[in-house]
Amino acid sequence: MKIKNTVTPGSLVTNDENYVTSSSVLHIDFSYYRDWLKSTCIKNKFTNRYSDNKHINNTMRDIFSKIFPHAQQNINKIIANNESHCHIISDRDKRDLCTKIIEKIHNKTISEEVELWQLGVTGEIRVIGSIIPQGTIYIFYPLFVDCHHLIYPNINGSNNHKDVKNSKKIIYS
Repeated sequence: MKIKNTVTPGSLVTNDENYVTSSSVLHIDFSYYRDWLKSTCIKNKFTNRYSDNKHINNTMRDIFSKIFPHAQQNINKIIANNESHCHIISDRDKRDLCTKIIEKIHNKTISEEVELWQLGVTGEIRVIGSIIPQGTIYIFYPLFVDCHHLIYPNINGSNNHKDVKNSKKIIYS
């Protein structure tokens, strides 16, 4: 016996047509670089310390509800370097700074062959990590959070966190 559906979806039910339609998949692996949320500071160059608990909460919310889902939905555009706020870190000085931060946080050296990527959406928060391709599956290893947009600050400064001197709150050290 066939049952006919006579109910139509209400106006609150939507179909997100921008959802992943490609066969490529991005997995986020937290198992190897477990200290990726750790706060650190490199004098006069970088800090990912926070101003208060609200700043920490908002950063975590944005990473897990905006940046990671956005990256998973747009992995093909990201790999093609064709997605705003997501790109490979190719500038030598910025790569060197990222390498220092990674060594300080993880006590590990990153090989020159490892490509470092910045993932982000609008706003100041960026996650720096490595994307490793395995066929149509890409694995992202988060390495650290740039919660003040200091690695690649905007030229106009609109997304840059201005007062990092007062950011002394750490997640853990």
